[in-house]
Amino acid sequence: MINPEEFKKLRQQFNKIDKNLSGTIETDELRDAVKNMDIELSAEEVEKIVKQCDYNEDGLINYHEFIAATFPVDKYLTKERM
Repeated sequence: MINPEEFKKLRQQFNKIDKNLSGTIETDELRDAVKNMDIELSAEEVEKIVKQCDYNEDGLINYHEFIAATFPVDKYLTKERM
């Protein structure tokens, strides 16, 4: 079973990045979040991340897309669980 505390932490991270509280992460918000973590990425690299996470192709990362991109699948997708 997936630990609800992990979802809570992911929600908190999402909310920290979503500065304008729109319910989505825009490219500029992700760029700022990455910069605040002292990670050097070009604007093109940040845009590429958004495109890879943006399943509905609206140019934004919604909470479900964020979870899909950040959830540690390998931790839960084990032979025993299958």
